[in-house]
Order: sequence, then C-alpha cells, then structure tokens
Amino acid sequence: MSRTGEASAHARARLRSFNGAVTVLGLISILVIGIVVFANTGGDAAGSGPVTTSEDYYSPWEDPAPVAATAEGETWSGRGQQYIPLTGLTPGEPLTLTFLDDSDFSDFFLTPGGPGESEAAVSFDSYSDIGDYLIPSASEMTLWPRTRSADPWSVRVKPVTLDTASGAISATSARTFLYTGSATAARVTVSGRASIEIVTEQGIEDTYPWFEDGSQSIAWPDTSSAVFIVDSSGSSSWTISFYEPDPQATPTPTPAPTEGGGADE
Repeated sequence: MSRTGEASAHARARLRSFNGAVTVLGLISILVIGIVVFANTGGDAAGSGPVTTSEDYYSPWEDPAPVAATAEGETWSGRGQQYIPLTGLTPGEPLTLTFLDDSDFSDFFLTPGGPGESEAAVSFDSYSDIGDYLIPSASEMTLWPRTRSADPWSVRVKPVTLDTASGAISATSARTFLYTGSATAARVTVSGRASIEIVTEQGIEDTYPWFEDGSQSIAWPDTSSAVFIVDSSGSSSWTISFYEPDPQATPTPTPAPTEGGGADE
C-alpha cells in the first residue's frame, strides 16, 4: 500500500473515532438535560411544571411564571410553591385547609383574583393545633404556599360549616365557632387556662396566648365574619361576651299641638 493509502486509512480511522466521541458526548448531554428536567418538573402528574421554593421566591406570588397544583375534587397535589386557584367562593364564608400527608407549609397566603392579578397577600398561618382556616374576601382567590422544600404535598381545601355565636358563649373545652355580628371587641373571662386565635378576611388577626384566671378585653377588625378558635386545658372554663350595641329604643312620638287650644274668655 502506498503512503497515500495509509494516510487515508489513518484519517478515516481518526474521523470514525471523532464521530464516536461526539456521539457519546451528545448522548451524555441529552441524559443530563433529561435528569435536570425530570427533577424540576417532579417526574409525575402532581403539579407538573417547574418547581420553586422560598429559596427562589420568598414571596411566592412574585414568581413571574408560577405553576398551578393539580386538582382532584377538593384535593390539590403539588410540589414546592405551586399555587392553588380557588373560584366560586362566597366572601366571608370560611374554608378549611387540611394536610393529607406529612408535608407542611411554613406559611400560606391568599391574594385576590388569579395569579399575577394582585400582590395584596394575606397570611393565614396558624399556631393552633386545632385546624387551619381561611376566610376569602372575594369570589376568586389564589392560595400560595411558602416552603423551602420541593417535595410533593397534598392538601384538601373546602368550605366548612361552623356553629355561630352572638351575645355570649361559654364552654369548658376547646371550641371553634363563627361570629357574624356587629361587635369588634369582647370580654374574655377564664377560670383556669385558655388561648384564643381569631381569623378574619385580613388573616390571623390576633393570637392571644394563655389566659389564666382572669378577665381581659380583646378586639379584631371590622369584617363580615370572624372564626374564633378557643383552646383550653384540663377543667378550665371560659366565657366570651361580645360588646354588641344595644338595640335602639323606639322613640316615643311627640303629640302634635291642638289648634285653637286657648281658654274661653
């Protein structure tokens, strides 16, 4: 074989080696990209799409491209800070938020309208172990979780019917009730220990830690409704007396003066 033929053979061999290396590198690149995409989308149907956490957006509603969780009836499944769109709500009527797994949010918020329509976020993170309640202020709202984890979560959001109270209410155990009256303050009397959390359309308005054997006034904003979550320990008893205005008394009509009315001369 001539030197020219040998050179051509070597060139073809080097070209095949180069092409093989490029092919391997290309396959590796595709595999890496696939793994990254899989990790970011979760690799399942629960809230498919990019996943962000509070490390990316501490205020989740500031995410320029948020992704919705997946709905199945009243159950929502998602990952990280994927949002929950809520429609057909009745303003002032409470909702419950129930976790269906071991996950948890460090906080959760409601904003009016759909995602991107408002940044007027209201926090509903509760310190109570009794339950988490939301009170919508509009017929359409967006629920935003704040969490540092990109792990999947599952929650149920649904309307709840609570006992209503007015005037005064007393009990010897934990109790949750709805107040829809006109008062924005009340007197709390406790024998033993009790704590009170008040939820309105403006979020968790006041968390009153343990009352002990005494009486104290509490207050909350003037909203259409308020959920009271009362927790008590042991044999404690408590009474909440609402400062409701007294019904206005009907004024007594003033008699009209009689025409003439003078004495005869």
